[in-house]
Amino acid sequence: HLVLPGSSLRDVTNDIARVTENRAPRGWWICFLIALTFVGVFTGCVGYLFYRGVGVCHRRLLPSSIDACVPHGVNFASRIGFVA
Repeated sequence: HLVLPGSSLRDVTNDIARVTENRAPRGWWICFLIALTFVGVFTGCVGYLFYRGVGVCHRRLLPSSIDACVPHGVNFASRIGFVA
């Protein structure tokens, strides 16, 4: 059962509100800071990509991934096989 038999609305409200009213445990904050660090790194990488252009990614850096990034001068149509 999601709600125990004989529970009042007050009991249900207290059970639900207890989650937000208590302090977050230390482990939650550690995981949150790790995730926030990754968000910051991702934002910095995307910002650098927009600043420098798409050519910042090279096949030399990712030899196993051919389609990782588009080098300068290559348009989307030629990459997918539509050559005019």
